[in-house]
Amino acid sequence: MSRKAKFTPEEKEQAVIDYLEENKSRTQICGELCISSRTIQDWALIYNKHGLAGFSKKCEMGLIRKNLK
Repeated sequence: MSRKAKFTPEEKEQAVIDYLEENKSRTQICGELCISSRTIQDWALIYNKHGLAGFSKKCEMGLIRKNLK
């Protein structure tokens, strides 16, 4: 099994903006980044709730994941 790709907060932000503003379809974004549909949805929830700061390592490991459950 291959290791998961790591994305910078800025890369995640751009993917979410493309998704939310419908610049690209969810399928297109997921295909380009090799991520699941659920991942882009989770990123969008995080971004809408916390902005770019939500993608920091500190936030990812803490409260945000609890809020998604």
